Parts: sequence; structure tokens; C-alpha cells
Amino acid sequence: MKAQPNQTLKNIFSLQQQSLLQKVIKLHNLTKILEAQAKYNEAFIKAQAAFEALETVKKCLPAFSIPISLELQILSSLSKLARILGKYATAQHFYLKAINLAQSQEIEQQRVLLSLLNELAIVCKHWGNLEAAEQIYQTLLKTLLNQYGEKNQLVAVIYHNLASLEHCRGHDTEAEYLARKSYELHVQLLGKEHADTIASKAALGCILHGLGRWNEAIELFQEAIDFFARPSHRNSYEVARNLNNLAAAHVQAKGELQAAEKAYRRALDIKKKLLGTTHPEVAITLNNLAMLLKEKGKIPEAKKMLEQALIIFEKSLGYQHPKTILCQKNLNQLYKFS
Repeated sequence: MKAQPNQTLKNIFSLQQQSLLQKVIKLHNLTKILEAQAKYNEAFIKAQAAFEALETVKKCLPAFSIPISLELQILSSLSKLARILGKYATAQHFYLKAINLAQSQEIEQQRVLLSLLNELAIVCKHWGNLEAAEQIYQTLLKTLLNQYGEKNQLVAVIYHNLASLEHCRGHDTEAEYLARKSYELHVQLLGKEHADTIASKAALGCILHGLGRWNEAIELFQEAIDFFARPSHRNSYEVARNLNNLAAAHVQAKGELQAAEKAYRRALDIKKKLLGTTHPEVAITLNNLAMLLKEKGKIPEAKKMLEQALIIFEKSLGYQHPKTILCQKNLNQLYKFS
């Protein structure tokens, strides 16, 4: 028996729908693969393509036929990659879209919503809006403790992030208390050899550095570098970040300028390859290395690096961000020095 014309058209339309959705899913899966390989720029491009394909699908298909979980995953990936790449305005835009979507689903997407709010607070912190970040973190912490109790991985992450905020404010005694709570929870929930636990321990190192306990900090930074350099746990970004911190601690603790310069230059190379040459993380290391070169009397090279760092900070963070202001101050001092 031959199919009726209307049924044939319906089947063709159904195949077109499936083809459109499969394209979205394929792009999203490729995004996840590239992100896992730390190919962040390529992953971001695929995430953008996945989002654009999803928008096309939404115009062609009834709203109820689009899986909400898929849309949230795509928005979350796009937001996270934008944050990693220092595209904070883009990250904020897509986090808010994802949060609004999750909120519309009420309890079904509660865990996703809490995670997205945490990510949005991280963007606020990077932008220098510490008050907004703290407000989100405190609200999240209260919600998590009420619903799940303290032994929850996201609670450990919130303690970690609150510690980072206090460290940014120069309140390192309060930061140490929160960082140790985070580390202890990570150990209980994930074990001592988990990547998140090691990262939490390295964050404690930053706070110990702020308290002048440089030898302790050096030990934690080196442990993190060794861990994330292993093939089984390779994470080039964590290696670069801890190399930067290790270099600063070497200068403060022992005045080992040569070892510090080597660590800074290695961190700079990794960050440029991983994140691109205009990322604020690159500017942080440029600024730090420039100040070290100043101590070694390499004024022209130091000045050039500070000028590069300042351009990056101004474009990515704005003229009023604390990092921009500090870099400008450092550059002004060099102009006077020379």
C-alpha cells in the first residue's frame, strides 16, 4: 500500500527535523572533545556553531520538541569557554540566558541552575565586581547547605571561591580558613589524588603566599605542577598558573630571580599557546615577569612587556579594573626609572 501524500510530506519533514537536531548534537559533542583536549579557541568556535544551529532548529521545530537539557548544555559550554578565553561580556550574556532557561524549568534543573550561578559569580570576580560575586556565592552556599548539607562537592567549590574573593581583598587569614575547609571537603569527597583536590590545595598555596609563608606555598605549587604535568592528569592551564605562582614565591622567599624568570617564561609560553596572546591571564604573567626583569635591570624588555600587558587589561577588563590600574602604575614607575 502506497503512503498517502500528506503522510509522505510528514515523514520528509520528520527526517529534516532529525537531521537538524543531529547537526546540533554533533557540533556539541565536538565542542566537548576539543575542550577536553584544551583546544579552547577551536572549542569556542564549535560551541558558537552549535548555538547558531540550535537557534535555526528552534525556528523550524515546535518549542516542546527541543530537549531542554541539550539547550542548557550548549549554553553552558559556550558560556564556560567564553569565560576561559577571557571573553567576559560574552560569558555573562550566555550564562544569563542559561540561568533564565534553567529557572523556567523550576526544580527539574535545580542542580544545573546552582552550577550556572556559581560560574556567573566567577565572571563577576574576574571583572572585579567582588560584591556581586560574594552575594551570589553566599546565596548559593545557604541554599546548598539547606538542601544537601555540607558534604557536597559544589559546597567545597563555593568555599574555594569565597576564599579566592577574600584573598583578592587582602583578607588572607579569613581566606585560609575557607580554603582549608574547601580542601578538607575535597579530600573527603574525592580523595587526595583527584585533580580538583590538587587544584584546591594549590589555591591554598596562593593564600599562604599572601600570609608570607612562602616555603609552604612553594611546596604546594610544585606539587600541583608535578601532578598536572603527568600524562594521566595533564592540564596545561593548571601547570601555567602554578608556574606563575611558583615564580612569585621564589622571589619573595629566597630572592631566586633566575629560577623565577625561568618559571615565568615557561608559564607565559603555555598561556599564549593555550589561551591566545590577548588573554588577561597572559597579561598577568607579562606584568609579573616585567617587574622581575626590572629587578634584574632589564628595563627596555620590562617596559615592552608592561605596555603589552596594559593594552590587554584595558581591552579585556576595562580601564578601572584593579589589575589595569596596577599595571599602569607599574609602567609609570618604569618610565620614571628610565
